Amino acid sequence: MDAITAPGAFGTVPVGPGSVLYVAAGQDHRFIDVEEDLAMVVVFAPPHGSTDQH
Repeated sequence: MDAITAPGAFGTVPVGPGSVLYVAAGQDHRFIDVEEDLAMVVVFAPPHGSTDQH
């Protein structure tokens, strides 16, 4: 079983195929107990309000 740890947040959370995770900017996190090839899509978005038109 794969898991992600986020110290001080939710502890260890199990993840598997099809899991969707949100990790806040600056949050320490790591994957542990990875038993198979790990593939992921990472999405970065601009800060809230940074695209406002004035």
